[in-house]
Amino acid sequence: MTRIFIIALREVRSYLQDKADLAFSLLLPVAIFALMYGAFSGQTLFNGTAYVVNNDPGGIYSQRLIERLNEKESLEVSLLTQSEANAKLKRSDILLVTYTPENCSAQLSSHRPAQSIFMQRSNGGQEGQIVASMVRGEADKISR
Repeated sequence: MTRIFIIALREVRSYLQDKADLAFSLLLPVAIFALMYGAFSGQTLFNGTAYVVNNDPGGIYSQRLIERLNEKESLEVSLLTQSEANAKLKRSDILLVTYTPENCSAQLSSHRPAQSIFMQRSNGGQEGQIVASMVRGEADKISR
């Protein structure tokens, strides 16, 4: 056992005598941390717009969904009428719209399933897919 400590002590002494190796081993983690912090400084990489047609305007759950989506920093909510949404989808001004069905809140209150409907052009685009995922997540939380 003492032999292991003697070997370890010899290695530590040789490590401390090499000033370049010592400086490199101490400064490298600091430099890597500075690079990582600068590159990924906590800014959100995604910013999108959720286009929502609220067909249940007086419903508590549809309002709660819109409020929760508004609370997300990376997401802006734009409320549209059904005719506006259909026209924008037809012209490809937007790629994805979320429709909350009529009586959505009443169905959820009576413990029946209610579904949000997504209308999209082609695959909805990358932004649309991310927004749809965020909307589905919040809708699932609310329905529970």
